[in-house]
Amino acid sequence: MNKLTINDSAPPFIFPTVYGIPVDIGKLGDKPALLAFHRYASCPICNLSLKNFERRHSEIEAAGISYLPVFHSPAEKMREYYPVAPPFPLLVDPEMKSYRLYGVESSILKTLSVSSGIDFMKSVFGGVRQSFSPDKDLSTIPADFLLFDGKIVQLKYGNSVGDSWTVDEALALKQKLPR
Repeated sequence: MNKLTINDSAPPFIFPTVYGIPVDIGKLGDKPALLAFHRYASCPICNLSLKNFERRHSEIEAAGISYLPVFHSPAEKMREYYPVAPPFPLLVDPEMKSYRLYGVESSILKTLSVSSGIDFMKSVFGGVRQSFSPDKDLSTIPADFLLFDGKIVQLKYGNSVGDSWTVDEALALKQKLPR
């Protein structure tokens, strides 16, 4: 697996979405986008993160950032968990081709880390729908990329299943964009 670095070109990819409108990463233009690689539809930690971004979407939109979460579940499975579309596209890649392009890793050790358990407990008590029915790789570790003008401006490869950018961290990334 080849991990990407800051200033690398964002690998082009056309993502299908849960609700049918494809998103072409190569044609985002000069609007910053947070490409957030998640796990599967029923992942409680991923759902908690997504719900936080949905709840605070107006702040992200006001900052001029597009939020583009990616799941490796098929669209049908995602619609079970998101029957009503959130205010951003839900990207799907059941074959995980984009995960490989962006160097998103799978790790049993990181999946079993202590922080993963803590994050899981937060999601349990955070009111997120709970289910354990992974439809793909249980050991996928999140990765986040801030894209701007075809380049990777900032990135984060997670250290556990709950290690992805928060809304506050995403908003702070705006200051790291080239002027």
